[in-house]
Amino acid sequence: MQHAIWIIVLVISLVIIQGTPSIINIDGMRGIAESGSLISTANGAILSRDNYQQTTSSQLTVANWEAELRTMGSPLPNNAGFAWDYGLTSGVGNYFCVQSNIAPSDYTLKVINRLQERLQFTAYVDETCGAVADMPAATDLTTLSSLSLTIYVGG
Repeated sequence: MQHAIWIIVLVISLVIIQGTPSIINIDGMRGIAESGSLISTANGAILSRDNYQQTTSSQLTVANWEAELRTMGSPLPNNAGFAWDYGLTSGVGNYFCVQSNIAPSDYTLKVINRLQERLQFTAYVDETCGAVADMPAATDLTTLSSLSLTIYVGG
């Protein structure tokens, strides 16, 4: 709540100082908010996974991860415009993956990159979940069907 108040104060200050709201980068502000929401969701999912594994003394399974988290009363990851999955890459470990439901764009890439930068886990940006390296920086987004961030959380 305090963050929202400070954002409103900042926006009002900018409008008063600049005299017009047209110079405010609304997409940039929306991107920051969206990546913040994804960060909270990712951290919540990881915490829920750890809690499940600690409480049950068993690994969260790839096939039934959503049902297993529900049995603990944990909220499932949910962000508009994005889908969440849990998987395993052999030799690397288990991961949560957030994948865009819309056509890749510079905006979506910025949101996912911001998420990658702020997480304290090994994470890779690519077209599909389970990536073990970032896609090349020069990738033409119009050739991709989706963008995803694979967040490795261990075994």
